Amino acid sequence: MDPRGCFMLMSSSARGFLATFHLPWGFSCALLVALFWHETLSQNGFAIYGFLHKLRIPFFVFVALLFVIELGFNIPRLYGHTVMAGNAVVYFILTIGLGTFYIITGVRVLRAVKRANYKKVKRVEIRKVCFMIRFFGGFSH
Repeated sequence: MDPRGCFMLMSSSARGFLATFHLPWGFSCALLVALFWHETLSQNGFAIYGFLHKLRIPFFVFVALLFVIELGFNIPRLYGHTVMAGNAVVYFILTIGLGTFYIITGVRVLRAVKRANYKKVKRVEIRKVCFMIRFFGGFSH
C-alpha cells in the first residue's frame, strides 16, 4: 500500500502540493462561519443576511492572501527546496488567531442569546448553541 506516494505516479513536488493545498480552503470555510456569526450580532439584536454584508471584502482579501501564501510555499517545492517549517508556523499562527476569533464571537453570540429572551429560551437550546460553537470552533480547521 502506498496511499501518499500514489505508487510513484506523481512527483514528490506534486504530492507536496496536494498535501497542503487543501488548507486555505478549510481556513476559508472556518473564517466564513466565524464572520457570519460576527455579522449576525448587531446593535439591535440579531440581523441575518444571506451572505456576508459588511465583511465581504475583508473575507475575500484574507482568502486571496491565504492562497498567495500557500502558493508562495509551494513554488520552492517545485525546485526541491523544503519550506515545511515556515508553512507549519504560518498555519499554527492562523489556527491560534482563528480559534481566538471563534471563542470571542461564540461568547458574544451566547450573551446575545441569553439577553434576548432568556425566559423563553430553554436551557437545552442554549446548550445546543454552546455545543455548536465548541464543535465548529474546535474542529473546523
